[in-house]
Amino acid sequence: MQSLEFIGFTGESDIIKDLEHELKWIMRRCPIRFVARTISVFSTGKLDIVEAEGLGVALNSTARAQQVDKLPPGHPLITAIQTLQRRWVEITTGSEFISTFRVFNHLPVETREKLEDRAVELVQDFSVLEMVKVNYSISQHSFSLIIQCPGVSSLIK
Repeated sequence: MQSLEFIGFTGESDIIKDLEHELKWIMRRCPIRFVARTISVFSTGKLDIVEAEGLGVALNSTARAQQVDKLPPGHPLITAIQTLQRRWVEITTGSEFISTFRVFNHLPVETREKLEDRAVELVQDFSVLEMVKVNYSISQHSFSLIIQCPGVSSLIK
């Protein structure tokens, strides 16, 4: 889309709209980890979030939301975030939670709470390695959620 805009197509052109529409449908079909990866890739683009994090400045979720609000409506980052908001219930494995928790700060508070609750419900199905990775992801984002499981605390120490 950036290339098309660079060569002169506007956001209102049919080709850009078709590409945005196709992207939306691809996001609805692809695995959750790809949606999370899309958020990760596009959030490192033109957003001030990355610049602030590079300087060691922690942005709260309000600042992140304001950055995302500045993007045009069909931007892939917005599409990916909206897709993850709709498909959070499909997240059932530890690896999917790990992928999602890596982009946790880009999600609205309501979606975060739903994901935290879902992780607690499904924790007994995680492998020990997945629990360690999930707890590590949680600690990176200062979540209020810590998944407790026998045997894992000895691995974390």
